[in-house]
Amino acid sequence: MPTSEEKNRPLLTLLCLALLSMLKAQGADDSDNTAEFNVLCRIVRQCQSGFAEPEPTPPAEVITLLTSIEKAFFLATATQAEFESNLTSNRLGLTKTDRMLPRSSGYKTLIEQMNNTLFYAKSFAEDATSSAKTASEEAKEANKKLNKALAGTEKKLSTDDDSPVYFEDTNLKETYGDSASNTKNCGGAGTATYSTATNTGTTLISDIMCLCIAGPDDGKKPCAGGVTTQAEGATIATASASTAKASWTALMKICPKDTGHATTTKLTADLATFRHSIGRQARRATSNQEHARYFLGYAANGNSGCTAANSQICVNYKPLLTGDSPNKIPWLSEIESAIKKWRWHQARKLRSQLSKG
Repeated sequence: MPTSEEKNRPLLTLLCLALLSMLKAQGADDSDNTAEFNVLCRIVRQCQSGFAEPEPTPPAEVITLLTSIEKAFFLATATQAEFESNLTSNRLGLTKTDRMLPRSSGYKTLIEQMNNTLFYAKSFAEDATSSAKTASEEAKEANKKLNKALAGTEKKLSTDDDSPVYFEDTNLKETYGDSASNTKNCGGAGTATYSTATNTGTTLISDIMCLCIAGPDDGKKPCAGGVTTQAEGATIATASASTAKASWTALMKICPKDTGHATTTKLTADLATFRHSIGRQARRATSNQEHARYFLGYAANGNSGCTAANSQICVNYKPLLTGDSPNKIPWLSEIESAIKKWRWHQARKLRSQLSKG
């Protein structure tokens, strides 16, 4: 005779299956891509902040030092008439309390030593000025690359989340690439090739829209925060700038702003996390997981890929990363180039400081 436990086992099994089914359905709708979005969010904020651009002028301490040496040399070599003339013009910060150097014994040797000191001070100031200009230019070039990674243009665009300019007619081509569509920008089917997905990874903004917004127009929330998907034609293509703007504004409300400038340390860490996020959810695909290992975000069917259908809202990088001639993810390459340029500048700056020491 069956025990009470044995009698209830079929019922418990049905309940477990029902619960798993509910959880799976929920997973296909809400928050599936939140972790991936959080990584891209941090990278976006750093691109918007940019590296700190130093002034193209040497430090004030260098100018002060050079001026004091020039003043000492002038007081040691000027005539009385020159002293009075420069006192009137306030050149070198001369005041009535300053006194000319007496012409005593050893004067000639002292002047030679002061002249050498002045020569090296001027040389140091010139090097400092040149380094400051170079540093400023290199920072600007690095930031141009961050701008391009974000929105496809080296120009710094407004970062106002409430009035995003990325989706204006004048900026759409840079944001999404030529002839934007869900397939070209989000990667399409798991078996797609590069020729059909040439805009994949073109900008951070494009990838975020594929990951969080471009989907079935039925209220899915793959990146949480109450932000729902919209028909892909209204967000990826040029159908409705207002729809794309509203979606971006809502999405950025759950993307904390960076309080400081970008740093190579933070960017490098976030890029590493991004790389590890590609294919992170491949094991959840019910079929063709070999395709899904190139996806950013959740896809229930690896063969269907990232088509903006329900449970297929993602970015398929397979067309870029595989094939006879693999390509790099464009926005990722731009940031890597910016990091390399900034690190080269920092290393050169350090070498210069050590040589002066």
